[in-house]
Amino acid sequence: KYCLKAFAFLLLLSMNEPVISKTVEIRSVVLTPAKQADVPAQTTGTLIDFAVNWGETVKQGQVLAQIDDSDAVLKEKKAEYELQIAEKLATDNLGIDLATKKLDFSRAEYQRLVIAQQAQPRSVSSSEIERAKLELDQSEIELIRSQREQELARLRLSVARGALDEAKREVQLRKILSPINGKIESLTRHLGEWVKPGDSMFHIVSTSKVRAEGFATLSSLGISMKKLKNLTNAQVELFIDIENAESKPHKGKIIFVSSLVDPVNGQLRVGAEFDNLLGELTPGLRGRMMLQLPESTTSEKVKEIQ
Repeated sequence: KYCLKAFAFLLLLSMNEPVISKTVEIRSVVLTPAKQADVPAQTTGTLIDFAVNWGETVKQGQVLAQIDDSDAVLKEKKAEYELQIAEKLATDNLGIDLATKKLDFSRAEYQRLVIAQQAQPRSVSSSEIERAKLELDQSEIELIRSQREQELARLRLSVARGALDEAKREVQLRKILSPINGKIESLTRHLGEWVKPGDSMFHIVSTSKVRAEGFATLSSLGISMKKLKNLTNAQVELFIDIENAESKPHKGKIIFVSSLVDPVNGQLRVGAEFDNLLGELTPGLRGRMMLQLPESTTSEKVKEIQ
C-alpha cells in the first residue's frame, strides 16, 4: 500500500512538473513611473511668479509658483493683532481681583452689623443690615460676572487663534508646492494668468522608482486564486529591450497581482516595482520579467497530492 502511494505521488509530481516550476516568465511588460502628480491651483488669484522652469528637478515641499497674496497677508496681520488683544483680555484678572476684594469687604461689613445687632439689640437698624446684605449679594454677582467675562475672553482667544490659523492657511494656499520629488514634465500656465481652484499647473514625474506591468496566465503561476496574495513581495528580475539588445537584469519585487482573470486568454495583471536611483530605467520602455515563485506556492500542488 505504501509503495502504491509513493508511486502515485512520483507519477503525479512528474506530470505537474511544468506547473510547479520555480520561475515564470512574464513578457511584454511596460515601465511606468512609480509616482507622478498633477499639481493644481488651490485658490483663486493671479500668478505673479514662477520659482522653477520646465524640466527642472524639484523636491517635495519646494515652492513652484506664487499666486498674489497681498490681501491674504493683510488679513494675516490683522488676525495677529486681534490675537494679541484676545490674549491680553483672557489673562486680565483685574476685574476678578476687584470683585473679590469688594465681596470680602461687603461680607465683613454685613457680618459686623449682624454681630453688633446680636450683642446689643436695636444698636443697628434693620435698614442698615438689609442694605449691607444687598451690597453683599451685589458683590457676589459682580464676582460671578467677572469670572464669566474672563471665560468668554478665553473663548474669544480660541476663536482668534483659529482665525489666525485660517489666515495663515490662506497665505500658504497661494504658494504652489511640489507634493513629490521629481522632474517637471509639463508647465501649463503663464505669468499674469488668472487661476482658480483645480486648474492644472504642473505635471511632475518621479523616476527614483519605476513599475513594470505585464500579464501572466493563472496556469503558468501554478496556484489557485486564493493563493495569489502569496505572490506579493516575491522576487522578480526585469530585462529591458533596448535596440534589439537585452539589458542586464534589474531586481525588484511584486507589489500587485490582479484578482480578475481574462475569460478569453486566462491572463491576469502582474505589477512589480524597481529601484531606479541611477536612472537606468525609463518609463515607456518594454521588456520581460522573470518571477521567482515563493516556496509556499511551488509546493502547493505537492501538498495537495500528499
